[in-house]
Amino acid sequence: MESSLFSKVSVMFLPALAFAGLAGCLDFRPSATDMTEWPGSLLPALIQNQSSTTDSGTGSGGATVVYMYTDSVPVGGGQGNRAATNAICSTMQTTNFAALSCTKHMAVLSYSGGDDLVNAPANEGLPSGVPVRSATENLVAADWGTFLTGPDNSLQTAGVSTGAPVPYYWTSSLAGGGYDGTHNCADNTNSTMPVTGAQAAVITTAGTHIAFANNQPCDGSMNQAFLVCVCWN
Repeated sequence: MESSLFSKVSVMFLPALAFAGLAGCLDFRPSATDMTEWPGSLLPALIQNQSSTTDSGTGSGGATVVYMYTDSVPVGGGQGNRAATNAICSTMQTTNFAALSCTKHMAVLSYSGGDDLVNAPANEGLPSGVPVRSATENLVAADWGTFLTGPDNSLQTAGVSTGAPVPYYWTSSLAGGGYDGTHNCADNTNSTMPVTGAQAAVITTAGTHIAFANNQPCDGSMNQAFLVCVCWN
């Protein structure tokens, strides 16, 4: 009788022990998505950790957009080297578009030595896989490559520029964003005759928009266009 009773108890007790042992090996934790299970003191750290893994962004510093803007002031083609024109763009943004949260700026100009618009992601850290938008958030292009080869909306339609008083901006670029080795205003440093440059048009989405008008006099006294800039964070 005692043996039979012991056998029954063993049959009931051993599975319980097995489950207890299994439970000890499992890691029972509240789910990260059920915030009510976490102490209030842990929520900030949890939320920060989840944000860092789900909102990584694309491009330099996790930027999610590249902004394009201009002050619509016509200028000659010789605005200076890359450092000088980027500085102009920084001042233009902080003066005229202060609401934009930008820490990096670039003039939409191609330079010699591989410093052209198509290589801006590599040379300047420009985010290549995020939308290009106007300062008022209107879409210009789905990404930088699309902008160079034919934007979704013209700069005029997107509100980057009204097209007045002139519908062009300096680029020193070929179609597609490469450097125009012939028409470049002496690498964007000379605004006198007989130097010539290439200009883009704000009124078209054609693939040639970035080099819409070449052989344009760089002399600011007789031929002017805008300086267009981009910025990101």
